[in-house]
Amino acid sequence: MGWLIGWNDRKSLISHLTRGEENETVKQTVIAHQAAGNNLWTVFEQTTKATGEVKRFIILFMMTGGRNRDWGYKDISESMGPCEVSCPLKYLDMVPVGEGNYSAPWRERVRAYWVARSARSAPKRAATVARRKAEKARMAAGQAEEHARWERERAGHLARYATLLREGKILDAACRADWIRHYGQENIERIEREVAAPATA
Repeated sequence: MGWLIGWNDRKSLISHLTRGEENETVKQTVIAHQAAGNNLWTVFEQTTKATGEVKRFIILFMMTGGRNRDWGYKDISESMGPCEVSCPLKYLDMVPVGEGNYSAPWRERVRAYWVARSARSAPKRAATVARRKAEKARMAAGQAEEHARWERERAGHLARYATLLREGKILDAACRADWIRHYGQENIERIEREVAAPATA
């Protein structure tokens, strides 16, 4: 079959190819479709109205167009053994092997294509995982350092509070409340107990 041309853009062509069809005897519905570049892979479900028989088959629509040219397509069924092999693997599970001598070999080529593609992308995936782990480790180290710095600063301030207590410079409740707000009541009371301990010994 040759090319059928006559759509203004790729989107309207895909809409046309996936709309399904129905007449007095048969209803055809596209139950799945996915574009890989200009290859539109589809799963059609065909129901014979008189008997209720349901069949599924894979159709590839090879699309062309753009660059000031109208869009069009050529359709190739699985039974014709397309040269293209980027069909989603899940479509093979959705549809029984087609009739004729080309379907089974074509499916093997599709599976081999996805195995090879996965093998090529595995190092990239591993590098991505390693990079993300390193980024998380750097973030964790930065957070740990920030926390340690904050703890050092707090310890210094609490030591200053102890010195002020010994020197009698915590003069009123408002001053004490300000320290509690910044460093917590539990910490302030602990310092006060430590400072008072020698005097009560």
